[in-house]
Amino acid sequence: MINDYITEKTYNPYEEEESGTKNVHEVKQMKKEQTEQKKKPEQKFRAGSVTATIWAKDIEVTRDGKKTSVTVYNTEIVKNYKDGEEWKKTNNFGKDDLVKLQVVLAKATEFLYLNEDSE
Repeated sequence: MINDYITEKTYNPYEEEESGTKNVHEVKQMKKEQTEQKKKPEQKFRAGSVTATIWAKDIEVTRDGKKTSVTVYNTEIVKNYKDGEEWKKTNNFGKDDLVKLQVVLAKATEFLYLNEDSE
């Protein structure tokens, strides 16, 4: 009885199915292109284990009824540490990290304000 609902179909991953799904080669190519398109950080500042990474993102905003492209910057602050053989990140900073944190924040701030677009 259950065999009435089972159908056999030979699957060829290199053929495009009628439903419009992509074959294995196309999917791999798309993933490769997505990886290549991953944005690199705009700038990185490091003091010991503390890193400030500046990311840029272009967004569209409407000003006075006109669509305009604007670059928005975000800053990620992390401390890298080793747990056994594995490197990890945290956003918790100890007393000894505070001076390093000040240094990377000052550099990130300087970079952002000196490279600011004039409006």
